[in-house]
Amino acid sequence: MSQPEKTIDLTPNWKSATRMMLVVLESGTESAKAEMREDILRMAGKLDALIDERNKEQS
Repeated sequence: MSQPEKTIDLTPNWKSATRMMLVVLESGTESAKAEMREDILRMAGKLDALIDERNKEQS
């Protein structure tokens, strides 16, 4: 009998992802640094949207 497939989620949490981004910002190539800056702004936009959604639900 074969065993059912298992999926292991290796998605980093926000704190780990941010630490990786900081390493890139400190010692990455200029191209990588620019990409990390864009990703940080994208993350901030998503967080702002979630906060706005939560505030609408609470009012």
